[in-house]
Amino acid sequence: DTLFSAIEGKIDKDTVSSRTMRIPVRIQGGIPFAQVNPDNGDLGLGSNDLYDVAVNLTPVWFSTAVALSKLAIIATDSKKKSVEDVLTVAFQSGKKQLRTGLETLLNTDGSGTVDVVQSVPTVITGGTQIIVNNPNAFSEGSFYQVYSSLGGTLRGGFNVITVDANSQNIVSNAVPSGTTTGDLLLVAGSAGTAGTSLYGLEYHDTNLSTGSWLGLSRSTYPNKLKTPYVNAGGSALSPQLVRQVKQYIKRALGDDADVDKLLAHCGPEITAAWEDAQLSVTTV
Repeated sequence: DTLFSAIEGKIDKDTVSSRTMRIPVRIQGGIPFAQVNPDNGDLGLGSNDLYDVAVNLTPVWFSTAVALSKLAIIATDSKKKSVEDVLTVAFQSGKKQLRTGLETLLNTDGSGTVDVVQSVPTVITGGTQIIVNNPNAFSEGSFYQVYSSLGGTLRGGFNVITVDANSQNIVSNAVPSGTTTGDLLLVAGSAGTAGTSLYGLEYHDTNLSTGSWLGLSRSTYPNKLKTPYVNAGGSALSPQLVRQVKQYIKRALGDDADVDKLLAHCGPEITAAWEDAQLSVTTV
């Protein structure tokens, strides 16, 4: 859990109730600057920065369920009986699984969507194979829902049996009837609509100028509720692109932004592309 760990130790934490939380947000500056005449001249009328209240912050809850038989517990509760205490190991594994699940959702758009079906599922020996973008977003033993689209038809769900990251597929016990290319795979218990799960990077990190963010309309505050964006146009990763990203961020945040300490959050394929960009072979 890389992103979760990075966030966990560097943010202020507020204890909230089950009611929707309200957070004041400084949207933009508003204190005027002007040239004046100090010899009894008019200093002008002052103002203040513009604030609004983010209101679309309703708590959501997550769990990992551990089940053991009483026999398994009493048969492994001492070193004389077993090498491992199965109860302790199971709860440690459950805690890791909870963090892994939250890590997955921190990289999504706030709807609970984990991935998208890339091709029609295929029945194989031992289950049904589903091709996805990122198999590592799925957890073996977990249940996932299949939706035709956000707010669309709930086709049903399935349990993941195995995950094959290198082959970009997961194997499930079965898939609901009608599951096809383009269907959305959502975490169990999510409502299947936008903004009803954990708000992840894809929710906050967007260049959209329409819609809303945390209940604030983007049209009310043009160019304020979006993040710097560079369209690479499908080109290979290069130092020039990275430099452009840094410059865009610095323009948006000002000279106080320490762009050299930014953390690049990306997949292993981008890491490999960056390493390739740094390799040069010189023949003499």
